[in-house]
Amino acid sequence: MVDSLDSILKKHNNSWADVIGDIGINVGNPNTRMNLYIDALGKNIRDSSTLRTLHSEMKYTMLEMTEYTNKLEETSVTDELTGLYNKRFFNGILDKTIARVDRGNENASLIIADIDHFKLFNDKYGHLAGDRVLKVMGELLERGVRESDVTCRYGGEEFGIILPDTNRRGALDVAYKLNCKIADYPIGFEDENRETHNLPVNISVGVDQIKTGDSYKSLVDRVDKFLYQAKKVGRNCIVGPDGKYTPKN
Repeated sequence: MVDSLDSILKKHNNSWADVIGDIGINVGNPNTRMNLYIDALGKNIRDSSTLRTLHSEMKYTMLEMTEYTNKLEETSVTDELTGLYNKRFFNGILDKTIARVDRGNENASLIIADIDHFKLFNDKYGHLAGDRVLKVMGELLERGVRESDVTCRYGGEEFGIILPDTNRRGALDVAYKLNCKIADYPIGFEDENRETHNLPVNISVGVDQIKTGDSYKSLVDRVDKFLYQAKKVGRNCIVGPDGKYTPKN
């Protein structure tokens, strides 16, 4: 529990210079620190040198508060393991994208990808191997799409990608390229015995364009169904409304 300003002042025998130093060193939360500095500013400090120090500390704390707030905001929208957006943030963007499509303002598509046989990585090599696969998978997916696309860890070993200004064929092509890129990139992992393993990873993918009149549920249910079909026909493939997808030359 943080001491009150009066108790800190009493501890330092009314020496404001020592009080300001104590607050700067021992009060970690920048918001709490700033509140104490503001209280101190209202105490009619007469020493000009101490006032300059107080103003300097308040400026530094203000910068720290901004960084602290930004970090909190980032944490609230990102998945800790992969660094991708989390599902809560993704769902908000997807709702807005569906609304724009419904107004006729743009084309957009949705990809949902799932890592094939993910449980085997955990069972054979341990959960650190599974975490390594998820982290690298997130990096590969994010590098494989445009900056305007929104990629998230959708849940467990599932990932979602919103592709604005992209029709069904374009989204299928993106999914196919991602599938090939991931299949060609075995993920290196060093186990607890310091043995290195190259883990082959594949994904199954469901894809469709967002339709006028879609709701969040109708869209996600449809793309989830295509993902399930991709699993059912053998995994490591892309399925859209017309079935398993292979680009034409």
